Amino acid sequence: MNLTLTWYQKAFAGLLFTSQLFIWPGRVEASPISGVTIYVVSSELTSSNSIYDRAAIHVVDGSGLDAIGRHTNLPDGTMWDANTFIPSLTNGPTDIGPTITFNLGSKYVLNSFRVWNFNSFRDLNGVPYTERSIRSVDISTSNDGASYANLGAFLFSQAPGTSDYLGELVSPFNVTAQFVRFNILSNYANDMTFGVGLSEIQFFGSSSPTSAPEPSTSLLFVTGLISLLIKKHSKGPWSHASRMPQG
Repeated sequence: MNLTLTWYQKAFAGLLFTSQLFIWPGRVEASPISGVTIYVVSSELTSSNSIYDRAAIHVVDGSGLDAIGRHTNLPDGTMWDANTFIPSLTNGPTDIGPTITFNLGSKYVLNSFRVWNFNSFRDLNGVPYTERSIRSVDISTSNDGASYANLGAFLFSQAPGTSDYLGELVSPFNVTAQFVRFNILSNYANDMTFGVGLSEIQFFGSSSPTSAPEPSTSLLFVTGLISLLIKKHSKGPWSHASRMPQG
């Protein structure tokens, strides 16, 4: 069997590879998105409304993370707890539909995110507070903070409750958005009144392109260029086998 590639097969392979790197949308290398803030949260336990410091801001401020991305298992000042408890742990009502919405600061092509679930240690009575970890969540995105598109339901792993927790990577995505909303459906206690929350989240993406061509456009470009090369080559004096001028 002759496995030698003809010149146009090599050209097609090279151009297709190049299109993946430079033409195809979503191929830009993703990087951590900095400056993420909390756009809105349905409830939180803060020092102003309870004896705890479990504010939503701790999910995006890096609190509780060490230099290599391990999250502490001490919750106060490092994690978010929604007020889903009965009776309420704040002066407000019990939160029966916990949500948290993140503002990425500007539009990004969202690639993935790393999430550290609720990683609190067991107390002296052995209460497994990591069962407050989010189990299932609906994720939706928006460009304006008003109209949201649902990406579907996702399952997060339960946090271990140890101080060497590295979180989990959730991917892939290829959606342009500035706002990301989590609508929490369940926790690992299967009882939302036990509490639910997060430790930290880190989004990854690239700046939103202003004029990236669609995949079909990219493919047509590559195909057209191949056709032009074939036509030009068929009229030239070179041999397909040697690509050397004939004597």
